[in-house]
Formats: sequence, C-alpha cells, structure tokens
Amino acid sequence: MKVILFEDDPDTGPRLRSEIAKNLPRESSVELFKASALPKFRSIKLYEERLAEEVGSKRYRDATLWATDRDLSRIEHYEGLSEAIISKVAVRFGIPLCKYARGLADDDVLKRQRSWGDSQIVLGSRDLRVLGEKIAIVGKGFEHISGELKKIMPRKKVIAGIRTPSDVMARLLGRSDLVDQIALYSSGDQSMVVEILPFANTLAHVEELKARLPGLLGYWLYDSLLRFPGIMVNEVTAASYLDIAINQFAEAKVRDLFKSAIYEGPFADNSDPHWWRSDLDEIVRTAKATSGRDFANIKLKRRFRGCLDTQTRKRAGFYCMVKQVPVSEDNSVGNISWFPPGADLARVRRDVYDQMGPWLGLF
Repeated sequence: MKVILFEDDPDTGPRLRSEIAKNLPRESSVELFKASALPKFRSIKLYEERLAEEVGSKRYRDATLWATDRDLSRIEHYEGLSEAIISKVAVRFGIPLCKYARGLADDDVLKRQRSWGDSQIVLGSRDLRVLGEKIAIVGKGFEHISGELKKIMPRKKVIAGIRTPSDVMARLLGRSDLVDQIALYSSGDQSMVVEILPFANTLAHVEELKARLPGLLGYWLYDSLLRFPGIMVNEVTAASYLDIAINQFAEAKVRDLFKSAIYEGPFADNSDPHWWRSDLDEIVRTAKATSGRDFANIKLKRRFRGCLDTQTRKRAGFYCMVKQVPVSEDNSVGNISWFPPGADLARVRRDVYDQMGPWLGLF
C-alpha cells in the first residue's frame, strides 16, 4: 500500500511521514508530496489541472490514501495550493482522502458533528505520534476494503445476491445477518451511496465502479456506520446501552466479558474501540441476564453502578452526539435530520437542542 502525504511544514512533514510508516506493513511506502519547480508544471494556470498532472508520475501513482494538512499555505513551488484543491483531484481519480489538523478548533468540531455522509475523514491531534497512528489506521482500512472487494467481485463479476451497497457492506464486514439494518444507513443525502446504486451485474458497470468502490464504501463505513451508534457502538454508547458506569466499563475484567462483541473490521482502532450491538445483546441474552450490568454483576460477583444521564441522574441508555455523553430518552431528542435512520441510539441532549438547534442544523 502507498500513502501520499501533503504537508507544508518542512519539519512536520518528515516526522509525520515517519510516524505513519511505523504503523504500516513493512512493504508499504509513505511519499511526501513535493511540488515540482519545473516550468512545464508551473505554467499550468489551473491548480487542479497542475496537481492532476503532477500526481500522475510513478512516485505518486496507485496510492491507497492521500492525507493532507488542512493548511498548505507554506508549501514550496505551489503558492495557493489548498486542501480543497486536493479534495477535488482526489475525487477525480477516486483516491480516498483524509484531512488532518494539529488540534481542531471548536467551530470545526461543531461542523463535523452536524454533517454526515459528506465523504470526509477529518482527523485532529497535536501529537504527531497519535496523528500518524490514526492516518495509518485509515490507510489500512481502505486497503482492507480493497482486498475484500476483490473477493466479492472476482473475474470482473459480482457474486450472486449482491445488488445494493448494503449487500456489499454486509459482505465486507462479514455480517450478512445485518444487511437490513445496514440498509438504514444508506438513507439520506449520501453522494457516495447514490453513485453505486443500483448494482448491475454487467462488465461495463462493474469496471466503472471498481476503482471507486474502496473509497466510497470506506467513507460510508467510517463517517456513518462507525460514527453514529446503532449497529455498532463506541465506548460511551456501549456503557450507556449496557447500563454500566463508564469508568467501570473501562476496567479490563469488564471488557473481557464483552470481548467477543468487539469490532475488528476496517478502521478498527484500539484507542477508540467499537462493539457490535447485536453481539452485546446475544451475550446478555445467552446468560439470561436482564441487562449488561446484571450480567457483569453475576459474572464478576460484585455490584456495578448503572450508567446515568449526566444531567438528570436517571438511567441513560442513549448517546448525545454533540456532548458525547450518556443521555436518557426523556432528556434528549432523536430523529434529527442529519442522523442516519439506523442510528437509533444517537440523540441530542434536550438543552443543546433547545439552545443551539438553529446553529447546529438540528431542525
């Protein structure tokens, strides 16, 4: 696999390239983009055309992922290059792209909370080591998807029974049992899903989509299925759903009780784990327990605290997408316009909805 890094800081670029490479398989490469000073490139007035021409060289060709700083104002020989231009060229070539910033401002965080299905992966950390790990996880995720798609679409054909994006995603994740729930995440304004609907089992259509599928499906998985709790749940949502206090759910012995439900597919991140919700349900059901907390009480022979709404101190059960905290059904609002229909555990706490709704696009 190959990662192309766009970074304008002469000190940060090599350091970040090294951190990314540390987390990739040995045979992988990370290339730091350097704009050419050759007159034949600098004479091209349209920056999109110039970049498209420059990245066509062998050094940058066949990339798994492009990663770009959101601020490229200091890049040499390419005054005016921006992440917006890189995004447009990446879309043209069907190359997955992730953007990063050394610490996101509050307004950037709010913008990410209110948008979904916009084919963007935005990372932020002041620590280059952490940022390198995250970029590598994204790259390996797209590489994994690309490899699995070759199995699903062998010999230029599509395996029988695969007709929709949800069919493909279910096969990619090894969860054909969840295809109907996954389909709920394809509803809404998602351009990448529209591009691959419907599948037609013909050579021309398959070849046209083949190069773009890893990116399209990867964005959908990263920005929707993993981000909005429903099919899968993050750490806070898992604790809220199982009714186990967050700090107690973080204990190794408690995690071990639910380790068979951990998500290990594309973009899986040990620092930000996810669990299959249906598998959590099966663990509790098989033990004939009344809840995740009851199951932990029985297995570890101690009384665990429940997971409470941080405001009302009542049983939580849901997750506030804006505050990123457990929230109760009574103290929150669901069915927000920018939530995928399948994300039934995603809510917005009522005080946030009442006070900030118009500014966050909640209505």
